[in-house]
Amino acid sequence: MITNIFKRVSIESIVVSFFLVYLAFFFNLKISNPQSSFKFLLEKSLLLTTAMMIFNLIIAYNEHRKLNIRFGSQYLISLPICIFFLYLDGGVDIQKILIVIMILLSLNIFSRDFNNSSILKSIFSLGIIYTIISFVNINLSVFFFSIIFLFRYILDIKKTIILLALSILATLQLLFLITYLITGDFFYHKPEFMSGNLTTANNFTENEFTWIILIVIAFLIAFFYNKKSELKFSSQNKMLNVFMIFWLIITVLFRYFNLYSGEGKWSMSLIPAAYFIGIGIKRVKKDYQRDILVFSLIFIAITSKIYFS
Repeated sequence: MITNIFKRVSIESIVVSFFLVYLAFFFNLKISNPQSSFKFLLEKSLLLTTAMMIFNLIIAYNEHRKLNIRFGSQYLISLPICIFFLYLDGGVDIQKILIVIMILLSLNIFSRDFNNSSILKSIFSLGIIYTIISFVNINLSVFFFSIIFLFRYILDIKKTIILLALSILATLQLLFLITYLITGDFFYHKPEFMSGNLTTANNFTENEFTWIILIVIAFLIAFFYNKKSELKFSSQNKMLNVFMIFWLIITVLFRYFNLYSGEGKWSMSLIPAAYFIGIGIKRVKKDYQRDILVFSLIFIAITSKIYFS
């Protein structure tokens, strides 16, 4: 049974996840770009899979307590499932991948054990991270609102606000200086190498509906998962869940109001969606039921994309 492989993070589960992610990307690119050569699609799929496996390795390191991100091994199977569903809509560029990495760094901060000293360092770090992504796309400054969720750990609000302001100002000064020295302009303009599309353009639009359905399912899982009284969460896991819900909401708002820059309007919703889909898979108790669920989801994703293409 395939889901038994993903009961814990191991070399086997990572390798299987790699090939499933690779297969999912190849299928997506092939079905939307039938005119592209086989070799070209293999190379593009490998590039995207490598980027995704960087995130998977972050998860694997967590199992050995080298990082604080509390993802479970179920994410290794939910990620390829969600990629099968994913609406690529024109592709994903290097800039978006770097932004996702920055958001993952902030996610790691949210899952820490906080005390009076660490919370101030965390706020300062979040100020740096959010300033960088806001400098790239001002609309991403909405992530600053996630700091509100940390107020319960803050003892000195005034000191925290001053520290946050210092981190923002210092980071902005450095970014303005670097940008001016490189481009002669204080403001960020997307360089050509950041615009490199890691996928090929998607030739059909109807399949966005299936991804929206998956997003709705992810929201339902998030709601009922947090409502279950019998589940015992650590404070760090609660913060992780809250941040993931916040991240998912932001991606939906950005898509609805078209606040992204470039292509890949749904690309940043992949990780939070896969997180909650993984939770849903894990909640299924019996192995054969989980297997049926996983294969059913993959089948639905494949058939729907073939139908809409």
